[in-house]
Amino acid sequence: MMIRRLKKLKRFKSLKYSKDEFKALSGLWRVDRIILDTLNFKELTHEVVNTILTELDYLKLGYQIIVLTLVNKKKDIVERISISKTKSAATALRETPIPFKKIEIPLSANNNLLVRAVRSKKIYFTHDLSDVLYPQANREIWRQIQKACEIKTSMIYPIIAKGEALGAMIFSLSKGADEVGKYEKEILAGFTNAVGIAVENASLYQRLKKTNKRLKEVSAFKDELVSFTSHELRTPLTGISGSLSTILEGYAGKVSPKLKEFIEGSHNESMRLLRLVNNLLNISRIEAGRLKYELLDFDLNLTIEETIEGLKKQAEEKKLQVDYFASEKVMVKADQEKVREIIINLVGNAIKFTDNGGISLSVFNQGKAVVVAVEDTGRGVLPEDQPKLFKKFERGQGGKTSKKKGGTGLGLYICQNLLKGMGGDIWLRSEHGQGSTFYFVLPLGE
Repeated sequence: MMIRRLKKLKRFKSLKYSKDEFKALSGLWRVDRIILDTLNFKELTHEVVNTILTELDYLKLGYQIIVLTLVNKKKDIVERISISKTKSAATALRETPIPFKKIEIPLSANNNLLVRAVRSKKIYFTHDLSDVLYPQANREIWRQIQKACEIKTSMIYPIIAKGEALGAMIFSLSKGADEVGKYEKEILAGFTNAVGIAVENASLYQRLKKTNKRLKEVSAFKDELVSFTSHELRTPLTGISGSLSTILEGYAGKVSPKLKEFIEGSHNESMRLLRLVNNLLNISRIEAGRLKYELLDFDLNLTIEETIEGLKKQAEEKKLQVDYFASEKVMVKADQEKVREIIINLVGNAIKFTDNGGISLSVFNQGKAVVVAVEDTGRGVLPEDQPKLFKKFERGQGGKTSKKKGGTGLGLYICQNLLKGMGGDIWLRSEHGQGSTFYFVLPLGE
């Protein structure tokens, strides 16, 4: 709409508009720009009833009161939204027997010109102000107010957007209908068209804001619920896993081979649940920005050796070899427990998705950083799946292999976020059918 106004402005001289007409169209373009750029609904309703008076100087043309009304579908009424700040408007507000915002016209009031304008989407003129206010209060009361405000004519222009009448604007003048020129009417029609678009945009923006606020509230509740539930589940699960481990180690007496098989299955499942709970707890902390890091200098080689020692039994069950090619002492500055978690995750995944061969780890310096490589001889990851791996709940190899092997698709997402929190990074190199290598980098320590 503003582009059309601009084109009109460019053609002013060739069309030989009068000075007043040129001024009117220039003002209308400014009005369009003001109201179409306003997304705050409250501000918009104020601008709508006042800009035409300030920008077009319509007060001098006899425009005494401008009122914005909108349809309230829930109440099935046309309600007053805003009124211009003029002397006559102040008089009307002072004399009215009903507060401005309480003036509600039922859509069933077919004799009301405001309702007729909304229903028919046509423009109406009247010399009787009560035609847009009845059946609210007695007609004579409105006529007395009309006289006090020196109103001779009221024009009702429907506000239309996308073919739907959103409401109407009432222009009350101190001059007769025959004194309103054709060009003046066209300006008002253009103005109300712009109002329709602006109201639609502002309403949509308000709805989006409310929806966004609600989504944030739901998300916050979800995070709190996950965090609370994870805390409550972790304690009993840790106890169950510890007790089962104690039984398996023979501290509660001799365990028969058959019973041992059942207990091992229960222990493995309880550990799997415990890892899931820990993952959910980590995610809730990461996304809430509550995850804390204790960045200290420590020997990465020693940490890797200690960590993979606890994973070798899992690898031996699949007849896989886990090798670590340790170099000389390598100091990094990071959170040691979180680095352990990353190693457990990456090596655990490698064991899970490798059926033959083994897993190897290596460490090397790269400038002011240290790179750790975790390489496996598994099936590898399809090229189209690789970008998805570091997203929540995403699993590689079309998801089919992952579902068979188990897993939630949370581990790599957590690893990536933990590394970012420590000033590091993670990436992958893989060829389908030829294994995968995950690299992660940490800042060099002292």
